[in-house]
Amino acid sequence: MENHEILEKIIQLKRNLGRIYGSVKLKTSLNRTELIIFMIIGENNGISPGKLSNLTGFSKSLITISITNLENAGLIKRKRASDRRKIEIEITKKGMEKFLKIKDNVDKNFNNMISKLSKEEIESLSQCLDKMLSIIEKL
Repeated sequence: MENHEILEKIIQLKRNLGRIYGSVKLKTSLNRTELIIFMIIGENNGISPGKLSNLTGFSKSLITISITNLENAGLIKRKRASDRRKIEIEITKKGMEKFLKIKDNVDKNFNNMISKLSKEEIESLSQCLDKMLSIIEKL
């Protein structure tokens, strides 16, 4: 297999991994970007907007717009950090309830997908992903 074919498969996989969130999107008013940001906040309560931008690769302006929309929906709130120059994003009680429902749905979708692989395929995939991530981090 040629290198460009592998790259195309990785891009296709990235594009299609969004399907894990597919059924979730139908049950929520959040767009894909907001959903991704919301799920990261749920996993990293107290995260800064800058860290969100680094984790997602989204621009700071897109992060700000999404945070505002999530805050207006009552799912998160901005909070000043102990260093008053910094802002932390926290999930609200309403947000945590929604986060747990979405996470359960995403986990079910992912587990269903991964269950189609053998134990050996899962181990091989994990090792390949670890190696690729290690190489990318060194670039």
